[in-house]
Formats: sequence, structure tokens, C-alpha cells
Amino acid sequence: MIPCSRFLLAVVTGLACAVSARASGQRPSSMTVPTPALRVGAIDSMWSPTLQERRPYLVYTPPSYGAPTRVPRAYPVLTCSTVMHFHSVTGVLQMLSTGVGGTHAIPEMIVIAIPSPIAGADLTPTRVTKDPYGHPLPPGWDITGGNPNFLQFLKTELIPHVDSAYRTAPYRLFVGHSLGGLAVLNALYTIPETFNAYVANDPTLWFDDRLMVRMARDFFGKPAPPARTLFIAQANNITRTIGDGSQRQQHPGAQSIIKDANTTSGIRYG
Repeated sequence: MIPCSRFLLAVVTGLACAVSARASGQRPSSMTVPTPALRVGAIDSMWSPTLQERRPYLVYTPPSYGAPTRVPRAYPVLTCSTVMHFHSVTGVLQMLSTGVGGTHAIPEMIVIAIPSPIAGADLTPTRVTKDPYGHPLPPGWDITGGNPNFLQFLKTELIPHVDSAYRTAPYRLFVGHSLGGLAVLNALYTIPETFNAYVANDPTLWFDDRLMVRMARDFFGKPAPPARTLFIAQANNITRTIGDGSQRQQHPGAQSIIKDANTTSGIRYG
């Protein structure tokens, strides 16, 4: 098996040779045969009575989805709160679930991603007008507090629509980054029955005077729907942000509160 570094080097070298050949007027033989476009996902849309607008969404189905089988398979559904990491998520899933490099670490999944015309509106739980220091919010943050409606759209409209259009298994994951991570935590607190697993990557915990951190003690001190999982991740964020202290400093405090309060919820946390 070729080590990953050697494989990447071979890919980069091959691309460099192809570009060099084109620049010098040579035509590599492999370019004489047209190749089909690479299809990563499909774009669809649906009308949302809750949001009062037509909302697009992206869909990725795993390689085996269209394979002929006697009994068609059903697949867990991973929902991304934004489209920012759609390619990254689908690529990692395909690698870890289809045996690339000898791995079959996770099941194949369907991936849904929802573009947000105004991320601050869709992904923030409350309406705010100032940052923690009393200053006006940065451009793009002028509309906040639409996350309850966005989550209602997911729960009552998009998920049933996807379940009717695709072969889905009864296991759902909700994944988000930054403001999307904030939305993941708010979903866990307010509609915990909707998803089985919640993954918040670098959530914007400073938002609204650390609202999600302040809500944690009460939520984790009560019973939650069974077999729920929460994973909070953070990496490589050492710059200061709008919030009090750096974003890096927000996570240990949240982790301590969750670990201390997670006595009766039954949520598996890491």
C-alpha cells in the first residue's frame, strides 16, 4: 500500500506535469479523451411554510446507494447546518465508510446541507444588537435570532421531506461549525428528540452572554431522550474573537459545566 504522503506527492506531481505540458503547448495523451464531470452531490429545494420561502438544500448519497441489491439499504442521515464544509464532510465520510485505505470505521451515510442566506439569522438562538462589549455587531450580524424557526423547519419540514424522498435509516446526526455549532447546541437543548447525535465544532459560545453555556447546567441536570450523544470539538483557534476572552478559553468552562451537570440527562458526552 502506498503511504498517504507518497500518494499525495504522486498526485501533485502528476497535476504539475499536466499543467506544465499545457503551458508548453504539449497535449498530454490523457487529455484527448473527454471525461465525465465529477458529481459530489445534488441540489434540490422545497417550500417552507415556517420560513415563508423556498429553501435549497444539498444532498450527497453514498457510492452504494444506487447499487442493485435484492433488499435496498437504508442509510443514516447527517445534516450539516451550513454548506461551508459540505465537500469536506462528504469526502471524509466516503473515505471512512467505503474502505479507502483499509478503513470501514463508520457506516455510509446520506448528507444534507442547508445554505443560509443570512447565517446570523438562521443559526443564532436569540435577537441581539450589541457585542459583549456594547459595540455594534459586525457586518452580517445585523439580523439574529432566527434559529428557533430554522430548527422548526428542519424538524417538521425538511427531515420528513428527506425521509420520503430517500431511503433513510432512523438515525440522524446534526453537525455544525462556529455559528452552526451554536445551532447544534440549541437544537440539543430545544428539540433533543430530533437527532440521535449532535456534533458542535468550535461553537460560538460567547454569543448572547454565553447563553448556551448558561443553559447547560439546567439541561444536563434533567432526563433527556435516551441514547443521545453530544461531541464538542475545537482546534487551532488561538485568535481573539468578539467574546470575552478568546474562543479557545470558552470551551474549558463549558466542558466543566457539562461534566458537572451531566448527572441525570443520560447523554453520552465527549
